Amino acid sequence: MDPSTSAPSNSNTDPEIQKFIDLFEAEKNAKPSTTEDQQQQTSSSSKIPSWLSLKKSTRSSAPTPADIPPRDALSEALLPTDMSCRQAFDQAWACNSMGGQFNAVYRYGEMRSCSEHWDDFWFCMRTKSYSPEMREKAIRDYYRAKEFTKYGPGKPSSEDVWESREDKVPEGTVFNEPVEPRN
Repeated sequence: MDPSTSAPSNSNTDPEIQKFIDLFEAEKNAKPSTTEDQQQQTSSSSKIPSWLSLKKSTRSSAPTPADIPPRDALSEALLPTDMSCRQAFDQAWACNSMGGQFNAVYRYGEMRSCSEHWDDFWFCMRTKSYSPEMREKAIRDYYRAKEFTKYGPGKPSSEDVWESREDKVPEGTVFNEPVEPRN
């Protein structure tokens, strides 16, 4: 059976597989124009969609450092400067495992995408060859962008439920009653 007719045109695809396929497409587009002309002729004559026509990832791209507003000094100091590739791989592997997906289906009613975990792992692997200073900066920038994506403006927050306290609680006004021990 022809693979182009066996796959539905609106198939859901893992973003990691899509990235892998995009690598081949980028390589194909980098070849001389004579092969491009031949491919255009064959693709225009064929009306059947290819099994490679998969949907793009629905994840939004990470914000660039210019998009992220400056933060206070304490928040900057708390950003990690080191990353364990082994831990990143273990988290991605556990997410993709049967147990990890079972928990996701049980808790949320659907399988979860593990792309964020794999992104962490591959980022870590890319930064292995950096100089120590460059690696620290890259990791700090990576986590700053991740935090902004997760907690930036317009994202859900605990402040949707609780009001943020503007003033420090005066000393001695709370927890000043003794606790009775249970018998």
